[in-house]
Order: sequence, then structure tokens, then C-alpha cells
Amino acid sequence: MGRRKLSIEYISDDKKRMNTFKKRQRGIFKKAMQLNILTGHNITVIIQNNKYSFSEYSSKKCEDLIGEYLTCDDSESVQKFTNDDYEEFEKVECDN
Repeated sequence: MGRRKLSIEYISDDKKRMNTFKKRQRGIFKKAMQLNILTGHNITVIIQNNKYSFSEYSSKKCEDLIGEYLTCDDSESVQKFTNDDYEEFEKVECDN
């Protein structure tokens, strides 16, 4: 039996929302670590929650990686995504 597809919408219940946040944050950090291990690419993930506290994972010193990003002159080498791109991510399937 497979997993059911969840609709992505705001969770109004505070307990459920915090529980989901904690689980998904852990999952994002785990995926970032795996991506670094599998590919050797440098990864930085910074998450700010509603209480203005931050969590971060970085495969290299976070400040160094962000500094490299901010000084990158070639706009073609930077891919940027927002929530507006969500539907496109849902459609994409990778070729093996």
C-alpha cells in the first residue's frame, strides 16, 4: 500500500504545524547531507521559523558559501526558485 498524496496547504492547528515543521526540517537536513555525500557539492540550508530563530546545515562553513554566492557575477550560474515554482516541481520527473 502506497502513501497517499497530501495537499500542500497551511496547517492551522498549532501542534500539528509545529510537529510537521520539525519532521520536515529534519528531512530537509537529511536530504541536504545525502546530496553532499553523493555528489560532493557544497550545500547550505538555512531555515527561519516564525519565532525568528534559525537552524542551519552546511557542508562547508556557511559564511564562506554564502559569501561566494553573494559575489557570484554570472547570473546564469545561479538558479533561483520561489513558491511560485512549486507546480513545476510537481511535474518534473528525473531521467535515470
